[in-house]
Amino acid sequence: MRDGVSTFAEQLAGAQFDLYAYISVLMGGAAEAADVLQETNLAILQDASSYDPSRNFVFWARGFARNRVRRFYRSRSRDRLVFDEELMNSLSETVSCVSDDRPLEELVLLRQCMESLAPKQRELITARYFQATAVKDIATRECCSEGAVSVLLHRVRRLLAECIEKKRKQAGALA
Repeated sequence: MRDGVSTFAEQLAGAQFDLYAYISVLMGGAAEAADVLQETNLAILQDASSYDPSRNFVFWARGFARNRVRRFYRSRSRDRLVFDEELMNSLSETVSCVSDDRPLEELVLLRQCMESLAPKQRELITARYFQATAVKDIATRECCSEGAVSVLLHRVRRLLAECIEKKRKQAGALA
């Protein structure tokens, strides 16, 4: 059983980027996406025994993510947001299917390229795109202008794009 637990944990860890991206799309990039991801992880871990290893793990885990996003919007609908089940279904169907491994391969390449960035560059990208921190807030934190942050983000995005393209070409040469 130890191998099963280890494999499950590895699959969950490996699915984090995909789950976060999926949740962010469903939530329109909301800052609360990281919180919803954590709630999703807890739900997945609590229901780990129901996972059938013959099923695609990420597809299975996305079901938990979708339910947690629904729960988030329902809780907010009492306040100021109106939860639209039809919109949620439409967005969920629009997000690329796991049966096409190309988007997942792209995420793997992005993850590899993120690891190759300098720590400050990685922090900048993480703050802006994974934590949805506003450019203004990053500028304040880093004691520089919004323009400087925008230029840095552009440069790092360009580095990531070049890295991904290089890795694609390397993979194509190996195939």
